[in-house]
Amino acid sequence: MESIITMKNKKRVTNKFRFARVALTSAIVIALIYLININMTNSKCKDLNYATNHYMTTGLLNKNKVLTVNGMKLLFSDDNKAIVEVDGLYYKSPHIRKKYQLSLSKTKGSMWKLDDVKDISTLTAKNN
Repeated sequence: MESIITMKNKKRVTNKFRFARVALTSAIVIALIYLININMTNSKCKDLNYATNHYMTTGLLNKNKVLTVNGMKLLFSDDNKAIVEVDGLYYKSPHIRKKYQLSLSKTKGSMWKLDDVKDISTLTAKNN
């Protein structure tokens, strides 16, 4: 009788270890995929066009997100700073046309980093 109980306990312990092994392996794979994705995005952000498009179309907490960047105009650029004017459709309904002025700067790894976003769609509407 004791051998049956110990066999059941061994199976239970084996199943717990199997679950822990699968969970740990899954967590490691997900973490690796996440790190590879961040690394690829960072390497692509060395291009000003990609960085502008990325910062304006992605992000859960991005208040100035657009569906797609329809137009992009480079106003100023030197080695470390750039000012870009972006035109696109706002992501929330109603999808009105919005215009933003982005200020970007280069980091030590020569990636473009977003410094400031200014909504200029109301300013251009008043001037016209």
